[in-house]
Amino acid sequence: MDTVHLASLTMLLVKAVFSQSAEDVARVHSDLLTNQFPKVRPEKDLSQVTVVNMSFHLISVNGLDTASQKLSTNGWIKVSWKNTYLEWDPANYSGVWRIFPEPDKVWLPRLTVINSLNELKPIGTSYSFIMVTSDGITSWYPAEVFETFCAINVKQFPFDFQTCNFAIFNWGESKIEVDLQVTNDSVDLSTYFNNSQWEMTNTRVFKEFMKVDGESHPVVTVEITLKRLNVLLVLTAVLPIDVLSLINVFVFLIPPQSEERLSFSMSAFLSYGVFFSFLLDSLPSSGGEVPLALLLTTVLLFLSAACILLCILTSILVHRDDVTRPVPVFTKNVVLWLEVVLLMKRKPSRLQHVNKINVVGVAVEEVTEDSISQAVYAREDNHARQEPVLPVTSQQSVTWLRVCLALDRLFFTTFFAVLIVMNGVFFFITI
Repeated sequence: MDTVHLASLTMLLVKAVFSQSAEDVARVHSDLLTNQFPKVRPEKDLSQVTVVNMSFHLISVNGLDTASQKLSTNGWIKVSWKNTYLEWDPANYSGVWRIFPEPDKVWLPRLTVINSLNELKPIGTSYSFIMVTSDGITSWYPAEVFETFCAINVKQFPFDFQTCNFAIFNWGESKIEVDLQVTNDSVDLSTYFNNSQWEMTNTRVFKEFMKVDGESHPVVTVEITLKRLNVLLVLTAVLPIDVLSLINVFVFLIPPQSEERLSFSMSAFLSYGVFFSFLLDSLPSSGGEVPLALLLTTVLLFLSAACILLCILTSILVHRDDVTRPVPVFTKNVVLWLEVVLLMKRKPSRLQHVNKINVVGVAVEEVTEDSISQAVYAREDNHARQEPVLPVTSQQSVTWLRVCLALDRLFFTTFFAVLIVMNGVFFFITI
């Protein structure tokens, strides 16, 4: 019998709950919202602190403009507090346990984003979603497109991480009136859509305080860390610059008398200018740390200019006449030393070994180095005149072409080593 009574009571309660009508909901609105004052805190005792709980839900990162240092995000905030003026007994209203009033009918905290790049005003619109339950718990869900300032650090561009935040505080009311509390220490990403340029690596939500006119105001800071998706930048900027720098060095392997050397160097120099402009457009126009990629490109630009000047120098030297403008002795010694060091040639002796020397028409076979050191005489047409034959030294064979070839090998080795070291240091620091 008790079971029958219990089942009957349950059916009556269910019927009462599901027999709610529009008139019942309207009656709740009329009884509770008619005499509300939205600008007065919902505390019967205003010495009590209104505790506002907050949690942030991110929908998308619309973009991070590193040039203007602007972060654009789309999200919504769940804000809840207790309104002591909006409590009722659902049994008196046919089981109505929640209502959805208009935002201008109830008290709302004046939440404002401090570092907003738009007009500084409380968040939320007239279309914001508000729900009030019978125990007075008011839940507000303002959705916004937040455009905030983000201090960009592009030192490790394009392998950089950016940490951006936006701070929210209650405009005009200190912590002894309205206290902001964080319900989750991270951003809810259950509704998040991935960005094609930035990867979300970490989020954090924390509370701090800000002094305004001697009063402490609670500030809720939402911090997100983004990693740049750099595959496209590496393929379109970093890798071409590295390849171009290596190709530019190989200009010194082109024969110095070739007319294509200078045009090749000029083409590489102009290509650096294009990539230099591309990097400048992607970086902040304001001051800050200089990106290592930009510094590397600048150095490579000057090295390319140095290659042009050195190509001009070798082009001038290679066309000098060895008879009218012979190679100076000091230059010859330097060239011989460079050939030993760079080309791994055996150090030449002071006198070259000669197997056959024609002395005034007389052939002397198998002349040794000892015999060359002495004067060799021959008689010509029965005359008594004798002429010495001087020994042939290694310096006598150094021409301007040989000088240019040695200089090209020196420039190639030096520039190639510098490029390898610079690129190695760059990738070691940035990656």
